[in-house]
Amino acid sequence: MSGFTISGLLQNKHQTYSSKDLAATDERVSESDENVKRGNWSSKTDYLLSVIGCAVGLGNVWRFPYLAYRNGGGAFLIPYTLMLALVGMPMFFLESSFGQFASLGPVAIWKAVPMLQGVGIAMVLVATIGDISYCCIIGYSLYYLFASFQSPLPWTDCFSWWGADETCSRTPKGPVCNLTLDDGYFEIVNTTWLQANNETCPNGSAISVPHHGPSEQYWE
Repeated sequence: MSGFTISGLLQNKHQTYSSKDLAATDERVSESDENVKRGNWSSKTDYLLSVIGCAVGLGNVWRFPYLAYRNGGGAFLIPYTLMLALVGMPMFFLESSFGQFASLGPVAIWKAVPMLQGVGIAMVLVATIGDISYCCIIGYSLYYLFASFQSPLPWTDCFSWWGADETCSRTPKGPVCNLTLDDGYFEIVNTTWLQANNETCPNGSAISVPHHGPSEQYWE
């Protein structure tokens, strides 16, 4: 077992620093602070607002409503609230309290339990991947923000420059009919032709036409 234990963490927290180290710290950090190099929170409110600023982001105001809508709406809140109470909040409390206790980063703090040092490395990797995904989300946000300044708006019509295909139409396309004419030939006609010629489409002859509105196809 490594000599780096919980007691070692406590010793590191209360170690003394030279006057040179104290002079290099921020003016708001006093010698009475437990951690002279990093300082302490000025109040509980300071810490609470910092944690909220870290935890609340685009995922809360954008991703979460979308996922709730895609997974059952209000019914999604039942398993979400259950897992939040049983797993999410205890894990968040464990992480924040452990970090406040040791005043170390995610890699160094797990030296207290050498068997679990890989957890700290995994935490850094997960945070890195999450940061990359959030950079992509912010990039999309900026792209569509500037796109919304165009006139006309790109999603108001089926413009070929953004990739609209033949299924794109501002008006819904009704089904067409594979109609057999009197001379035995087949002809594809639409409902307008059927109504004008007082005809009906035989059973099994209707052909549905794929249709996407411009806004639907643009955002997909």
